[in-house]
Amino acid sequence: MARNKYPEETKQLILDVAKKLFLEKGYDATTIQDIIDGLGGLTKGVIYHHFKSKEDIFNQLMAAIAKQSEEEFQKLGNLTDLNSLEVLQHFLTDTIKRYETLSTLYLGQILQKSNRMIGDAYIDLWETNIPDFKKLVQNGIDDGSIVTEFPDETVEVLVILANMWIGIQLSNWTSEELRRRFLVLKQIMETLNVPIVTDETLVAVDELCEFLDRIVNKR
Repeated sequence: MARNKYPEETKQLILDVAKKLFLEKGYDATTIQDIIDGLGGLTKGVIYHHFKSKEDIFNQLMAAIAKQSEEEFQKLGNLTDLNSLEVLQHFLTDTIKRYETLSTLYLGQILQKSNRMIGDAYIDLWETNIPDFKKLVQNGIDDGSIVTEFPDETVEVLVILANMWIGIQLSNWTSEELRRRFLVLKQIMETLNVPIVTDETLVAVDELCEFLDRIVNKR
């Protein structure tokens, strides 16, 4: 693949190879040379033509994952046969079902041990995710699928717990601990009258746990 003729394809190949390696080996254990070795004859210069560093590769991988998640969220929101609560339920379940992408994102982030990156992720939740979810919950109040006295606070609890309490700690929990946290999240959201964690969600969590167990055993 010639980088001059197909720059976007070359860049995507680098991201795909890096994503696979970050997942299989972890971010810290993956080197630029590992990525080069997986590129089928491309050189180090090709990588540095598109990315400043390994961290830059990871940052752009995170951005691509976030964009994909936003597109999926918007797609669900446009479905006329789902009410707002069902959109929330499907989005959470579908996100967990994309466990390979989810694991690459959070396992890599943890292994970097980057306080700055964790801080950036927290800020992004408040600037992007929480506003989007607040709009959806308000739509749910309007269509009658969601009944809550605390719509804004409910969204903040959901997003912060799902991402910062569960997600960002993904590599630290055993399968049992992860399942328990989703059960706690289920109870909390039911208490707030927004039952976002369904039986289908919990099945997806079990599949995520099995996938994580395989990753840990491979390393």
